[in-house]
Amino acid sequence: MKPFICTKGKAIHNKKKIFESGKYYIISGDSCFLTKKQVESCISVIRLYLKRFKKKRNVLNLIQFNVPVTRKTKGARMGSGKGKIKEYIAKINLNSILFILQKVKQ
Repeated sequence: MKPFICTKGKAIHNKKKIFESGKYYIISGDSCFLTKKQVESCISVIRLYLKRFKKKRNVLNLIQFNVPVTRKTKGARMGSGKGKIKEYIAKINLNSILFILQKVKQ
């Protein structure tokens, strides 16, 4: 996945998405699947980066985990249906907004 950042500025209209001024958007540059651990690590890296430059911003997560991943037990034989749900993952499409960085109101 290759993310890119759309910086603040005038309102931009892009395929039914309206980018407001005063906010930073992190947008996906590729389509992929993400797990909860990957998203949590992204948020922690963003917060560390913001602390380094002493920027006070909120990180809003717009990712929804709605695709179930199933696994069978290790010693299971062929047949006997699908396995139990192991986790939920998120399907990310091209140019979808992943995170929004907003200024903290004081």
